[in-house]
Formats: sequence, structure tokens, C-alpha cells
Amino acid sequence: MQVQAVSLFDDEYEVRTTLTAFSRAKMVFSYEVVRLKDKVVLATGTSQNVFTALTGKIARLPAEYFNKINKAYEEEKEQREEC
Repeated sequence: MQVQAVSLFDDEYEVRTTLTAFSRAKMVFSYEVVRLKDKVVLATGTSQNVFTALTGKIARLPAEYFNKINKAYEEEKEQREEC
């Protein structure tokens, strides 16, 4: 049985975004939309994003950018696993 959450006009929301997978060619994010007053999760989702060249073809992220993002990704992943 699913419970429907009712949203009101003046409700405030938080969108929580987490990088869940990362490579030189793509990034995958997961999302939660949470109503702030009672912390109810109203929606979840994911998106897969690829890096592209100006021509529209999939491109690999240059090492200088990949290394910086990957370092932050790995640190955040370790923190999530500790919780």
C-alpha cells in the first residue's frame, strides 16, 4: 500500500542530490525531494549524465578535472559508508 503525501502551497522543500557513480565518461546522481516541516520524502529519482564534445559525441573528462571530482566523490562515499 502506498501512502500519498499532500503538499500545500506554502510548503518548503529540500532537494537532496548524491553523486552515486562517476567515471571519466559519466556521472550518475540520485535525488530525494523532502518536505522540510515533517521530513517526508515526496519523490526520488536518478539521472545519468555523460560528458560530450561540442559535436555531441561522448567524450572522456580530462584527467585534471576527473582527479578533482573523483577525490571528492570517494571522500563523500566513504563518509556515507561510515553512517
